[in-house]
Amino acid sequence: MKNLLTAPILLTGILFFTACKKENSDIASSNEEIATAKASKPVTLIRVKTETDGFGTKTFFYNVDLNSVGYSGPQNATYSYPDASHIIANLPSYPVTSFELNKKGLIEKGTSSNDISYYQYNSKSQLIERFIQSGSDIDVYTFIYNNDGNLDSVKVQSNGAAAGYQVFTYYTDKLNLLDHQAFGEGFRGAESKNLMKSATWHFYNGSSSVTNKTYEVDAMGRVTKVSTTIDANNMPDVTYTYY
Repeated sequence: MKNLLTAPILLTGILFFTACKKENSDIASSNEEIATAKASKPVTLIRVKTETDGFGTKTFFYNVDLNSVGYSGPQNATYSYPDASHIIANLPSYPVTSFELNKKGLIEKGTSSNDISYYQYNSKSQLIERFIQSGSDIDVYTFIYNNDGNLDSVKVQSNGAAAGYQVFTYYTDKLNLLDHQAFGEGFRGAESKNLMKSATWHFYNGSSSVTNKTYEVDAMGRVTKVSTTIDANNMPDVTYTYY
């Protein structure tokens, strides 16, 4: 469910990689703390190093606080932190976006040249609403969770009219360690407790689309491979390595 935000500041070439090399070495020394993740849903020091899919490999970089500073690969992205309550984001296919954080360090407002977004969360720091205004158009995404702590459904309204909804199922025996925190993006909020099994989009015209996922995990419970079908069509596998 990583699909709702945006990012900036292009660090280039050797300077980018040199700055990140020392910061990433701090992560590798903390791997012994990851083992506890199989027993519960802790705040861990898991950080994704690479993600490889059909388009190539992205390598992720983090600062000394283990927050993301971006990634390099077929496309590049950067995050910068001008102060404790703001993030500047530059993500592929999105305009540069300035995020304002609430007292919990979660995004509460995002401003770009395209739109303004407002975010609300529940007591578990899970996103429950995103309000997007682009000119005179208003879209509202409402996120509903079940008693297991998993995202049950997303409802979409566009200019006051229902525009579709999405429902999810989960592997309740598999903890979701591939969440925002694993990418150093805890400012996006907490995600579902378990790994998603399926997602079904129901569109306003009556059509639907079904995505199914299976996972391979390592001895620490970290996802190493994701296999996906969309409407029974196989998609390229996605693989992960970690610091």
